[in-house]
Amino acid sequence: ISAATLADYPLTSNGASITTDANIAVSDFAPSSNVTNNGFSATLGAQTTNWSTGAKDNLKYYELNITPNTGYIVSISNINFMYSQTAAGPAPLILQYSTDSSFASPTTVVTQTNVTNSSTEGNSTNSGLSIEIPAGKTLRLRWFGYGFNATTNTFYIRDVEILGESIKTFCSSGAIDEANLQMGVSVS
Repeated sequence: ISAATLADYPLTSNGASITTDANIAVSDFAPSSNVTNNGFSATLGAQTTNWSTGAKDNLKYYELNITPNTGYIVSISNINFMYSQTAAGPAPLILQYSTDSSFASPTTVVTQTNVTNSSTEGNSTNSGLSIEIPAGKTLRLRWFGYGFNATTNTFYIRDVEILGESIKTFCSSGAIDEANLQMGVSVS
């Protein structure tokens, strides 16, 4: 995989990607409605509170979505990001993905158990991935924080970078079928 930037989210003033591959559509990076959105910090990124003090809560997460444009598939090789929290911690985070809209049976990219205070920000570099997004599907990436000392602790994520490539499919639908073949056409 040729690792080009597919999407780049600084998260210092809003949830928008500042760089997006021309052959994909991306959503803003945003928290679920079950955590408290406290906006963005110029130095620490997206900031939210009301995270679980116990086990992972599947309703509390940050999310972004990636959808290939018609006639393309996407292959993701790297997902990198910075993370921290306001209290000493540590608390865990899990990054998972799914192409199922209900997020059933997600796949885990990484689990970090060292979400500590913002003076010792963590860097999660996840390379060598092979996440394929077929034509017509949307990939959902979700960051789950849990095990915090208190629900008032702020969980920060910034500098989310998605690397990989968008690939033109052979056929407009992504599948070889009768509608995509031209039989008996001579090529000169």
